[in-house]
Amino acid sequence: MMSTRAAVAVVAAGALAAVLGFASVGAAGSGPREHRGKHHRPPGKFIEKHAERLGLDPETTGEIRAMLEQSYAESEEIHAQLREARRSLHGLLAETLPDRDQVMQQVEKIGELEIKAEKHKLDTMLEVRAMLSEEQRAELVEIRREQRERRFAPMHKACAEDFERLCPDIEPGRELFRCLRQSSEELSDTCREAMHAKHSKYDKHGRCKQCGKEGGCEEGCERCGHH
Repeated sequence: MMSTRAAVAVVAAGALAAVLGFASVGAAGSGPREHRGKHHRPPGKFIEKHAERLGLDPETTGEIRAMLEQSYAESEEIHAQLREARRSLHGLLAETLPDRDQVMQQVEKIGELEIKAEKHKLDTMLEVRAMLSEEQRAELVEIRREQRERRFAPMHKACAEDFERLCPDIEPGRELFRCLRQSSEELSDTCREAMHAKHSKYDKHGRCKQCGKEGGCEEGCERCGHH
């Protein structure tokens, strides 16, 4: 999770680019952003879908559902504030000569709201996990692992030789793909195409760009058609 200083630095960088004309005003304040469209799903929402596999009784499932509904409402309010704060920053940057102090104050506000949103997401996730038994939490981890494997399977197959040639000592996971990105000029055409296909479907948080679903779309997403 980003510190306040780090979040503010990211927002400030985007704001500075806009002021200097290196980016459009609409791109200012870049950083952790809400997914557009079907987004802000409360962390742990997918637990309801896997209630039977997790062995959740109706009472616990109902408690989780009620908690997530409250979390969703709170998350929507935070992101509404964040959208308004960004609009205000864009308005300031649209001026011929923006007031530096006002811009920096608004950047600070955006950074604080971004951290508030991230903390709320993590707090909800931890609260859901606290309602599960040790065995259920272990099964939850296994479900997540299976989702990651499904999402990355095409790229693992396409990049198998690249893994061995460019990143032989790195364990599977994000670091492995970061290694491949850093060696982009040396990738095989097959691997490069597979990585491009993945990034065209999912954002950096592993959410489908079309429907916002975490962990990848499974069993046929009606909205985006990913499998």
